[in-house]
Amino acid sequence: MSYERKTYDVYEIITDYGYGEEVEATYASAAEMRADYKIYLEERRKGYLPNLISIRARKRRVRKEIA
Repeated sequence: MSYERKTYDVYEIITDYGYGEEVEATYASAAEMRADYKIYLEERRKGYLPNLISIRARKRRVRKEIA
């Protein structure tokens, strides 16, 4: 019998616009999250997001629903 994980990975972008941190987007793959993270950083650098205080990426493990 082979091993089956009881969790799956979820990738999130977390932003803070001065009102506290919130999850901006959730992704199933790290590649998708990194692509959007780079877009946020580039837009912040260009000045399109002047109120953005911080942005970070996070990987979480979520328990699978067992039926």
